[in-house]
Amino acid sequence: MEKRNIVFVADNIRSLENVGSLYRIADGVNGVGVWSVGISGYPDLGESDSRRPWLRERNTKFILKSGLSGMKSIQASHFPTAEMAIQKLKEEGYQIICVEQTEKSVDFRSAYSVCEKCCIVMGNEIDGVSQEFLSAADLVLEIPMDGVGKSLNVAVSAGIVGYEIASRLSQK
Repeated sequence: MEKRNIVFVADNIRSLENVGSLYRIADGVNGVGVWSVGISGYPDLGESDSRRPWLRERNTKFILKSGLSGMKSIQASHFPTAEMAIQKLKEEGYQIICVEQTEKSVDFRSAYSVCEKCCIVMGNEIDGVSQEFLSAADLVLEIPMDGVGKSLNVAVSAGIVGYEIASRLSQK
């Protein structure tokens, strides 16, 4: 099966396990990449990786713990700033879809328009998606919450939205 043009963006995600889960989810939906932005951890990028060897090894180990098979099939990228990632996404023709609760967000189940090249942005565990990504977003989706808690874990949310988008791409 041909890869789907789905990229997940880890926008300043603190947890290496959450970042690793994005690789596993990206693999599960047959996506192409995970782009880490800002403080988000990322695995060893090879020759282009300027971090100290111990840091590359540590991050790769923790991300692999939850990323499993996704680490083999999904392209890893890192951008120091949201602006740099947004510029690259736009150059490559991706529609930016943020998963966040805002005044403009819509229920992820009611978003019937699906892009050919989808970028799904997942935000920081405390602060959510950055203003830079929200301002650049083509669409902001939210997962309705009925309980006391008003949000789900980053990985759980990415799985829900990622599979919804992948299933709609399959129907095209």
